[in-house]
Amino acid sequence: MSESLLCRFGHIKYKLMLKHNEGIFARRRNKHLKKKQFTIISNNCWGGYVYRLFDLRYQSPTIGLFIMPEDYLRFINNLEYYINECKLSFIKPEESHSYAFLRDKKSFGSYPIGVLDDIEICFMHYRTEEEAFKKWTRRCQRIVWDNLIIKFCDQNGCKKKHIEQFNKIDRYDKMVCFTAKKIPGKYNIYMWEFKKDGYVVDDKYFLFQHLDLKKLIEK
Repeated sequence: MSESLLCRFGHIKYKLMLKHNEGIFARRRNKHLKKKQFTIISNNCWGGYVYRLFDLRYQSPTIGLFIMPEDYLRFINNLEYYINECKLSFIKPEESHSYAFLRDKKSFGSYPIGVLDDIEICFMHYRTEEEAFKKWTRRCQRIVWDNLIIKFCDQNGCKKKHIEQFNKIDRYDKMVCFTAKKIPGKYNIYMWEFKKDGYVVDDKYFLFQHLDLKKLIEK
């Protein structure tokens, strides 16, 4: 299915704004941000974008990657175990338990797939296993455990049941979930721009229209 016109417009808008958002405006946002020490745990690249928006170094290992919905839910439900007790290893792309879903994706096979016990991490923006391991390990050490933001969205085959399971989690103070459908839930934010796409193609495109990031960070 081709992307909707609104989605394509969002992509163009995002590209045009990117340089400004991550330049002088990012430095301005940084000056007005009271809490600069926080960790975003995300199922995709969203966290890295937020850090750049506020001119902050990455304080999370979930940068430049994505995690499939069921794996991600296990990950955030037992975060301390996966971060502190599991050593990252790697598998061949065809060994992934999500192979049936991923194999037809354009970039599949070009990036490393890491494993922490029973979950897989797709390091989409990394060239080698060595690079992924080094950056994952280093950024795990930067986690601000007393100021976590847990983010989810309905990408990569996410189903309504996954959104509902996410909304039942009550161990974190700051949680947010972007959806392209109206699904009840205290953490859900409906991005109507992606209604025709059936899922949130990119949760950075219309972010400012739906979420006060500063308010979430300083909550």
